[in-house]
Parts: sequence; C-alpha cells; structure tokens
Amino acid sequence: MKSKHHAKQNLAIALWSGVDRDSPLKAVVMRKVADDFEILDQVVRCDGGTTLGEFIGELAGRYRALNGSIDPIISVAVDSAPMAFYSIDLPAVKDARLESIVRMQAETILPLPISQMHLAWRAARPTEQGRACVIAAARKKTIGSLLESARDGGASMVLPDAEAVVRIWRQFFGGTDDCSVILHIRQVDTRLLLARDGVLLDAVTIDVGTDDLNNPQNRLESSELFVHDLRNTLDRFAQRAVQTTKAFILSENASTYKELIACLSQAGIEVAPAVPRLNVVDTAFDLHGAGEPGDKSRPADSHLFAARGELTPADIFKNLEAIGAGILALDGRASVINMLYAEEVQARQKARSARSMMTAVAAVSAVLMLFVFLLVARSVDEAALEKMENTDMSALVKLQDTRKAIFEQRPDILDVLTKLNQSTQPGMLLDSFVFQKAQAITIKGTASSYEQLYEFEKVLRSQKGITEVNLQKPTFDEKKKQVTFKMTFHYKRFTRKK
Repeated sequence: MKSKHHAKQNLAIALWSGVDRDSPLKAVVMRKVADDFEILDQVVRCDGGTTLGEFIGELAGRYRALNGSIDPIISVAVDSAPMAFYSIDLPAVKDARLESIVRMQAETILPLPISQMHLAWRAARPTEQGRACVIAAARKKTIGSLLESARDGGASMVLPDAEAVVRIWRQFFGGTDDCSVILHIRQVDTRLLLARDGVLLDAVTIDVGTDDLNNPQNRLESSELFVHDLRNTLDRFAQRAVQTTKAFILSENASTYKELIACLSQAGIEVAPAVPRLNVVDTAFDLHGAGEPGDKSRPADSHLFAARGELTPADIFKNLEAIGAGILALDGRASVINMLYAEEVQARQKARSARSMMTAVAAVSAVLMLFVFLLVARSVDEAALEKMENTDMSALVKLQDTRKAIFEQRPDILDVLTKLNQSTQPGMLLDSFVFQKAQAITIKGTASSYEQLYEFEKVLRSQKGITEVNLQKPTFDEKKKQVTFKMTFHYKRFTRKK
C-alpha cells in the first residue's frame, strides 16, 4: 500500500516508537539532496511523560523552517514483533478492488476475527500471473493507541519497523536481490526477516537475544532454543519463497556471534555476517514489489551521510529503524505497508459478517495458548529476577529448567489452525479440536457429503508438517443430511512421544 506523502518534499522526520511504552523514542531528521540522503539530526527522548504525538509535534515545529515552512514528511516505524505477516497471491485486479479481495482472503488465514485485527498490505504491480501481496496484521488493542497518537502528531506513514530494517540491510549492508533471511539480533529477541528484491516478504520474532546468547550461564541452552526456533521459521519461509539462498546476521558487532554461527553451521544452517558498506546507498533496485526488475537507469552510487561528522556503523545501529523509515519516506518510488493509511480505508468499510466456526475455535485456542505462554514468560521473569537478587545455584537451575520447558514443549498451534482453515471446504463445520502433547491431534465435525469430506482429507494430507491423517468411520445423518466424522493426525514433532 503506497504512502500518501508528496514525493517532492525533501525533508523527513522519521521516528521509532520502541518495543514497549517504556522504550525511549528515537528520531532522525533527514533530507534528500539529489539522490543522496543526509542525516541532519538524531534525537532520543527518554522522558516517559512525552507521547509520540507530542514528540512529533515538537520536532516538526523545530525543523519546519528548513523545509520552506512546509510541514516535513512524518514517518513512524513501529515494532513488528506483535504483528503477523502473510504472503498471498491475488488476481491481476486494479488498486480500487484490492481492499475487498485482501480482506476476504485475510478472513481465511487470520487466527482471530477480522473485526479485532488491524490490516495493512503492500501489493506488487499486476502481471499476467496476478499480484503478489504481503499483509501485516496486528490486534487493534495493541496498535490502536499508537496509530491514534501518530495521526494526531501529523504522521503520514506508520510502517512495521521490519520494513525499515530490510531497507537498511539492502542499502547499507550490501543486501542482495536474492531471497534471503536476515537475523536481526536485538537485546531480548531476534527478528527473522524474509526479503526478496530488497523488500520484506515475511517476519517472525523469537525470544532469544543478545542477553541470552552472551550470558555464559545459559548460552548453550539459548543457542539450542535459537536453532530450534530458526529451523521452524525457515520451514515456514520455505512455503512462501521459491528458494532461500542466503542467511545473514545483522548485528553491530557480528564477531561476537562466532559461536552462534558455528552452532548453526553444525545444525546445517549456514549464516554469514552482514558487512556494512560505509555511507553507500544503492538506489538501483525495485521497491514496488517482489520479483520485478528494478529501474537500472537509476544511479547505484548514492550516499547516506551525516551533516555533522562521519556516519559509522555504530550510528546506523543506534537508529537503525528510524533511518530506514526516513529513507523509505523520502524515496518517492518506495511502496510500503502503511498502517495509518490502511486504518483510514478500513474505517469507511461497513461491518463484515461473523467468522466461521473454525475461526471461533482458533480464537479460543489462541487465547488459551496466550495464557499458557504468559505463565511461562512470567516464570522466566521471576527466575531472572531471583537470579539478579540472589545468585545462588537454585535460582540458576530454576532459570535453566524453565528454558528447557519452553524449548521442549512449545507448539505452533496457530500454524495448525491455519492449515485446517485452508483445508476446510465451504459449508463444513469443525466443532471439536484437541491438541495435547505427545498425542495425535483429534478433530470432529460435519460435512455436507462424503465427497466434501474426502476432499478435505486430501487437502489436509498435502499440508506441510501434517502426517498420518486418519479418518475414522464417518457416518451419514439421514435427518440432518450431513456426514459426521472424527479425524486424527500428527503435526511435526509436537505430537510425537519421545
């Protein structure tokens, strides 16, 4: 979805809202000079009493004079960790019809009712084969207040910060046009970003970061958990890309992850550090969508530089997300997932019909799983707190045991529900779903005919990760004119006995 700013403007204020309400607000003020991007200022606001909207207003007033009294472009990058990303294929329709088609397809894959979700998307240009589209979805309760504050401050673009990171990786760290995975390792977590042709296709966050990987007390367990989650994510990415050729660690000091790189190599996952290209900005690649040739007539030797002194990798990492958001705002060719514009479009839509029974099951299951993992996360926090206050061996053992429990028992239940949703035929109802550790998954439901049931079974068998589908004695109810059935199947390793 394209942003609504005017490409002729050459001054942008780009902000990063942080990972939570207590995170400092970071901003860069940038302008475009010919094909170059100049950073005029870098500002960090740690005062918890300042809202995002107030911070934007303060900066806009300060720098409006530099733009000939014209309001600068305001771009906000928000943490993408609580967002879900989906890649879908659309028919070659015009932009005016995208809204209804995207939302219709989203209803079949979202884990919660669409009325509770905020959607934004980026669609590639139409081709004879159709249009590739990437959807970003977040709960309205999670992102609603932030969008309101950004809009009140005058922002014209609110984008997932994963988009900004991919842009920086492509332009400042020599990212390629190939389909690649970027491992953006942060303090408390790691973002796994799937990129192709310099744009984001998918993103997943895993809860292992530098605090874990550099801690000698739990480095081994954290590395094992990292490999486990990375392997599952790569399996997911494999379904969305023709071929993932490379994986890169994006870190200010990648040399600190030699042990992690070696551990991944032993597990059959080859990862290389992303090497910065000081100040170089590559503008000779396509920004409108995946798989299309870039405009090679554009120069490839533009620069990103600071008005005050040299721009170092440390400067980039300090404001990684904000700088990426600023470049995206100033590049008139960029097509981004604009969460703010999507909200305005969706506000004009009438209420949609209720989701199917399968969605209700997904919603309930998602809530239950969220509750379980909140308890696990709380256990980790309590153990970590105890370790800081009292470094005796019992506290360390408690932390290790909790991490092992997460590593060994973590199911990807939303992936199972998504695969069931994709397999369910029109008119079918699934009214029972049982997922227990070390046991085959059991579902019960009804179908309008045996043919419909067998088609459901066939599609489910073809889903990646689903094995040993067993349909158990379906029966036809003469009164209700429907087939009742029970079915069991296994999902990856989670339903297997050790």
